[in-house]
Amino acid sequence: MHVGFLSPEYVLPGRYDGGLANYIYKTAHALISRGQRVTVFVLSDQDRSSNDGQVKVMEVKRVQTALIGLPGKPAALINALLPALDQIRSSRRIAHFVWKEHHSDPFDVLQTSSFLVPGFTLRKNGRIPLVCRISSYSPVLRSSYGRPRNLPEYLCDWLELRQIIDSEAIFSPSQFCLALLERLEAVQSDLLRTPVDFARIEPDASLYEEKFAGARYLLFFGILSRTKGVDLIADAIPDVLALHPDIHFAFVGRDDGMPGGLKMKDFVLSRCQAQKEHIHFLPAVPKPQLYSIIAHAVGVLMPSRVDNYPNACLEAQMLGTPVIGSRNSSLDEMIEDGRTGFLVENGNSRELGEAINRLLGLDEGAYRAMQQANLAWIDSLGREDRIGQLIHYYEDVIRRFNGRQ
Repeated sequence: MHVGFLSPEYVLPGRYDGGLANYIYKTAHALISRGQRVTVFVLSDQDRSSNDGQVKVMEVKRVQTALIGLPGKPAALINALLPALDQIRSSRRIAHFVWKEHHSDPFDVLQTSSFLVPGFTLRKNGRIPLVCRISSYSPVLRSSYGRPRNLPEYLCDWLELRQIIDSEAIFSPSQFCLALLERLEAVQSDLLRTPVDFARIEPDASLYEEKFAGARYLLFFGILSRTKGVDLIADAIPDVLALHPDIHFAFVGRDDGMPGGLKMKDFVLSRCQAQKEHIHFLPAVPKPQLYSIIAHAVGVLMPSRVDNYPNACLEAQMLGTPVIGSRNSSLDEMIEDGRTGFLVENGNSRELGEAINRLLGLDEGAYRAMQQANLAWIDSLGREDRIGQLIHYYEDVIRRFNGRQ
């Protein structure tokens, strides 16, 4: 089977962050290991073809039209339309490369992300079935970021919904996101959990040794934003350090800032001036370095307001590190409260601080038991054979699609 992934992001040299990028990376390589062929079409700043092991990667230059810097209603209307038009034009460029590749090496199925609609112009193409993975639900995601939608975002969200509805099949990795779509848009989708990456990554301890060796620290890694609850961590830090003055807090990843434009690093430090010597920030780092930092952390903090069965949680659990996450965010589908980690009320920094104190207060035996429970949980996921489920899902979609031709 030849599978094509259409995505706005993929793990490339110098581009390590993004849950979607890492999901496609590990899924593509897992499919290759099961005898499938994979080509990834990813939006980029250039047109380039390369190979990532046996995965063929086609970078497609995204369309980015400059806004018109003139006053008046006509310019404002054009500027409102540009983001949606650029998404359509970028999708059209992806489609051009898909058809070119399809001519020499036909695809059996295409999987597009819902995010940024890379498969929009391949809807109902009549030749290759299009499967849409709900990587997020943008209206709720924007709300969790802390500001109302504007007209360009309404238009882009309409494109996203249109791509979802017009796909041959739709699936979500979480019950949380699946329920949102059904309740808010009357769209029914299938549940297909994110695979666990069991590929052996040789940890690189150099960055850990340089920044954190000998320190007890709690870790956040991913996109630093209000959506991911980084502001809640900031609010919890002073009270935690009052009880545990030896603890440090590490933040690793891209800084998307707060709704008003303030960088998240500056927001955290503004809340924790007296504790700033215990707070450390790093940009996104390669997996071998990140895994070493995760493995040595006392715990990982993921108080997301909205999430979608995040890779980051699986990676932490795979390394045995307990995770503190939020209820009603999809993380409660991954964490067993008190056994593999702790769950707190969504948006509640006080509960987050209390959970951190519970984790730090565990005796060595209870902490080791939590680590072992995480490893057992990940082992149970491996027995589910989620890549095999995805392959069977593709086969069923292809069978139904060909039956209608």
